[in-house]
Amino acid sequence: MFRKLGSFETAQAVTNEQFAFNAVIVVGMERAPETELLKAALLVLRKRHPLLRARIVKRGSRFYFKEGDERELSLEVLFSGGGQSWQDVVERELDLPFTQAEEPLLRAILWRCEDGDDGDYVILTFHHAIVDAPSAGNIVKELLALLGRKDVNLFVDEAVQPYPPLKSAEDYFPAAFRGFRLAAKNASYMARQIGDEALFRMRSRGSRKAPIHTSGHCKILPLRIPKEESDALARAARKRRVTLNSLFAAAMMMAIHKHIYDSQPIPLRHFSIANLRPYLDPPLPDDFLGGYFAMLRFSLQMAPIEG
Repeated sequence: MFRKLGSFETAQAVTNEQFAFNAVIVVGMERAPETELLKAALLVLRKRHPLLRARIVKRGSRFYFKEGDERELSLEVLFSGGGQSWQDVVERELDLPFTQAEEPLLRAILWRCEDGDDGDYVILTFHHAIVDAPSAGNIVKELLALLGRKDVNLFVDEAVQPYPPLKSAEDYFPAAFRGFRLAAKNASYMARQIGDEALFRMRSRGSRKAPIHTSGHCKILPLRIPKEESDALARAARKRRVTLNSLFAAAMMMAIHKHIYDSQPIPLRHFSIANLRPYLDPPLPDDFLGGYFAMLRFSLQMAPIEG
């Protein structure tokens, strides 16, 4: 496999050169599998999915996926007695960029709790150019199905049918979004985005604060909601046809508005994430690993909160 990255994949590769933009998945278990079984299952996934064997290399100003060693695997085993919690490990992974030309685009960590009270965790860190939410969920299902075999000998010399490598999202755009039509739509979209950004900067002049600090680090902010409240929230969201992703985005904006801007009236810029898979030609199923999504920027006027 050797193919050029698409425009959004390239944006993620460029971002990774400056700071981490990772997708981290945590799978909690009462008791994690033996290390050799986890290694064997991860190697099966690497044989099945081309992007798990890939590197991202640069040729001039272009980025490319390049085939790597099928047997190479990044798996670290940690124990709770080392003074770190699994949350500390996840925060480290969120902060750690990939050396994308030299290492696999998936790092795996097996975190074992020595006293057994907190359970064990498998932590999977993906370069975001190779995974989106649907394919990440599918990878977890595949991994759990493989671990359910409970016998490493079942993986020895297993014949794995590899998936064909896919192209970038742009190559699957419908006809109305290709060639001159795509260029015209892009020009119109960019004009609206530039206008929205200019208006936002003008309205927030003197009050806008940098969203990212160079010395900042990722932190997990856990929130536990009782089952009754979470059920009520899900029912209300379905009734109003609001996705959980939109609810979380709204909660994030409200937290920024409250803690950074003291709930004062001010416009904020944010983004929504669109899953492109159902709209491509042909539509792509979740089985295929890849980052087939887009991040769409928008502005919102936040109202003051009293009391």
